[in-house]
Amino acid sequence: MAQAIDWHYYAALKAQGLADREIARQWGIPWGTFHREKQRYTAAHPSTPDPQPTGVHLSTPPPDDVAVRPLSLLPDLEVIVARERDRQQHLSIPIGTSRHTAKKTYVVDMLYVDLIERYDQEEGIELKDVGNLAFHEFLERRQYLPEDQSR
Repeated sequence: MAQAIDWHYYAALKAQGLADREIARQWGIPWGTFHREKQRYTAAHPSTPDPQPTGVHLSTPPPDDVAVRPLSLLPDLEVIVARERDRQQHLSIPIGTSRHTAKKTYVVDMLYVDLIERYDQEEGIELKDVGNLAFHEFLERRQYLPEDQSR
């Protein structure tokens, strides 16, 4: 199949602004076959990773809409970043307290892991808060908590 594709003609069509899917359609080649053959061609010709359209120079500025599109996404990206920062902050603060928290790994019996996750899903309490509540109750029963931390 690779011999059937004229890559110089392909480059000329690309120079006219045709997309790969349109070229494959015009040639009557299924898109998957065309795409696979193009990958084989570029792998066999590493010096020309993608047949470059003739008449187009790399210093040619992109059309205005190509530059404007990413800029139009900035407000949405700012919202996404703000949400992620809030999420990260909430992950580090237990419910009802502003005390300092830390991530720490403990080895726990799988029975408790499963029960904690089930409790989390049924009660809608975050996993970190389930753990903090369990530690608080355990240490309170054994009178390990300072007086001002007891309920």
